[in-house]
Amino acid sequence: MAILNITDRAHEFRIAIAGKLTGDSISELEKIWKTACADCIHRELTIDISDLSGYDTAGCKLLRQIYRHGAKFAASTPASLVLLSEISTPRRRSVAQLHEKPPEPKRPETIKKAVAGA
Repeated sequence: MAILNITDRAHEFRIAIAGKLTGDSISELEKIWKTACADCIHRELTIDISDLSGYDTAGCKLLRQIYRHGAKFAASTPASLVLLSEISTPRRRSVAQLHEKPPEPKRPETIKKAVAGA
């Protein structure tokens, strides 16, 4: 479970996440983030993941959403830089492979007619 530390300044609203982002801390972060978005019209929103130790699938999804929304992320440790790379890198979508139908082999009578000119 993550601990969320909030710093509310005149020029910046900062949410520092410490620990693993799972369970109830995900919904708490989402609620704080949405409230901050409504209040931070002229302030910068920063998500500090320097002390984030990991996240589950839902936590990653929320952090990606916050990142795509334009929040600034702070990461000051090697582990947090790896997490930031995961969060900020667009997910690859697999491309469906189209299989062409192989050409049907020519029948011997078709070849004979073509050679005979018929």
